[in-house]
Amino acid sequence: MNWVELPALKYFVRTGGAKISNCQIECEISYEEIISHVPEGEWARIAPLRVLSFDIECAGRPGVFPEASIDPVIQIANVVTTYGPSLPRTHPCFPHPFVSFLSIVLFLFALSG
Repeated sequence: MNWVELPALKYFVRTGGAKISNCQIECEISYEEIISHVPEGEWARIAPLRVLSFDIECAGRPGVFPEASIDPVIQIANVVTTYGPSLPRTHPCFPHPFVSFLSIVLFLFALSG
């Protein structure tokens, strides 16, 4: 894995309806114009990748591992981290019913489903 560089005026940035993915930046360039950097020195560092992790909590039945397709979902939480920094960017939590948490963004809804 290594860094690549797109020289100025050699690429076209797609916007609006021209985009065909959910990427933040989408562009067109000929593969012949891409500069590939050997992963040494400043080019050896890892890109700031964003990672989304999530967890669903269910009210389980006695003696049975909870299943989201059968047991009521009581909470959905996720953590968005960027590779490198030690603290998550955000950790939203969707509890049901309301449960108090510290350091978490809460989104409360009257009805689920």
